[in-house]
Amino acid sequence: MQDSQPSTTEASNALNRTSSNQSVDISTDKKELTKPIIESSSVSHQTSRQDTTTAQQNSNKSIEEARKALLDRNKNNVSGLSLKAINAKKAHVVKNNQDQVQTDALPEESFKEQDAQQCWSSYAAHLRERGQLILASIMEADTPKLKDHKLVLRYPNLSMKEDLEKAQGQVLEHIKAALKNYTIELEIHVDKAVQKKYAYTDHEKFLKLVEKNPAIDLLRRNFDLEF
Repeated sequence: MQDSQPSTTEASNALNRTSSNQSVDISTDKKELTKPIIESSSVSHQTSRQDTTTAQQNSNKSIEEARKALLDRNKNNVSGLSLKAINAKKAHVVKNNQDQVQTDALPEESFKEQDAQQCWSSYAAHLRERGQLILASIMEADTPKLKDHKLVLRYPNLSMKEDLEKAQGQVLEHIKAALKNYTIELEIHVDKAVQKKYAYTDHEKFLKLVEKNPAIDLLRRNFDLEF
């Protein structure tokens, strides 16, 4: 009987050791199972951060490329505008030079004062025939005097001077062509001491009425009236 007790004790101890070993094995298995999960989570987080960093880098790269493209386009636009302005300036200079050459090539024949006065009188008559009575009367009010290449005229009031100045373009165009001299200019003065050649005549009154109402002159021509 005494020999059986040790056997039972040994069996119990062996069972405990087996249970302990199994517990250790189970604990080890749990650790081994848990470790990959933790490592997997860490790898996933690291991969996510890498993806975010890559996306941010790509975004920054796209922004930089867009900015560079915009700068290049603006630079091209500025260059284009500058080139256009330069070409326009060159064209303007060329045109001015051409105009200068054309002006220099125009005739400058000499003429006498009598020639100028005759041309002046004939053109005034031409204007009267065309119905430009006011301008014709202003031209007839004085005979130009020649001073160098200028035709000097004197009128009793500012109104006549201004009316002739407004029409001097067409007047000079005719006189320059007729006298073959394109250096001719008009020099117009107001001189109240000059006796007015048509003061307060019926003709002057009619011209003033026509100036206010051009239909009056149309009525005169329709009925072939003379003033």
